[in-house]
Formats: sequence, structure tokens, C-alpha cells
Amino acid sequence: MRRRYRTEEYKDRVRYIADRMPEAGIGIDVIVGFPGETEKEFDATRDFLLDLPASYLHVFTYSERAKTTALRMSDVVPIPVRKARNKVLQQVSMKMQWAHAAKFEGAVRPVLLESDLDEQGRRSGYTPEYVRVAVADGMDCSAGAVVPVELGRMSEGRVQGRVVSP
Repeated sequence: MRRRYRTEEYKDRVRYIADRMPEAGIGIDVIVGFPGETEKEFDATRDFLLDLPASYLHVFTYSERAKTTALRMSDVVPIPVRKARNKVLQQVSMKMQWAHAAKFEGAVRPVLLESDLDEQGRRSGYTPEYVRVAVADGMDCSAGAVVPVELGRMSEGRVQGRVVSP
């Protein structure tokens, strides 16, 4: 995909950040199913990502785009294979998110609250380290507020938390 860096350089930079900022939320964008991607190459990508100190993956499934060089490539990865590879990396991402969130269990962190309440009446938001938090119902905090939240365990894709007095 015409990247101007190699995997070792990328790994070194991610580790450099993680060594200096161990609580940093490090997200990585990944495209799966690019034309010519073999099963062996996908496995190598998965293994490479598992070896990085990342917090989550943002996984994209390759899709054809007009006027791109990739559109003219002949080794098209079948759509079901693309989707299966996406699912594998989504599972890797969830493991990364759980490990990242576990670093903060029991800590009180500021959380920027979002606008929508979920079906249980909880409001979600993010810590500065990009940990997604669901704040227990009964709170009187509006969207856009930054509130101190005691972080609990991950459940339903979010850390469960409760607002504490500043």
C-alpha cells in the first residue's frame, strides 16, 4: 500500500511511545483483505499486531474504490475471507482493550461524557487514555461534562464506572 516505513520501524515507534507513556491509549488502523493478501501474510499481520503494546485496533475491510491502483490488481481476496479476517482482528482488538482497561481498574480518572444514554440509562464517555467508560445510572451529569469516575471492570465492551465527588 505504498507505506514509506517498514514493520520494524513501526514497531520501534509504537514501543518508544509505550515505554515513555505506559498508560497511553495507542490505536492502530488496519486494513484486511487488500488484493494479494495471502493467508500467511494475514497471519503474520495478526502476530505482528499481537506483539505490539497497542490499546485497540480500528479494523477496516478492504473495499474496491474507483480510480485506485488496487482496483486493477488481479489477486482479489473474496469478500467472505475479508469479513472473516476482520472478525479475527476485532477479537484481537477486544483483547487489547481489556488489557488496556485493566491498567486502570480502581483508579479515578476524568471522563468526558457523550450525549446519548444507553438502554440502561447509562452515559458513556472516554478517559484521556481512551478507555471507554459506562457511568452508572442515577448520576446527574450532562453530555460534554468532564467528571471524576472510579473505574471498575470491563463489561459489554466498556469499563463500568461510577462518578465520585471531586
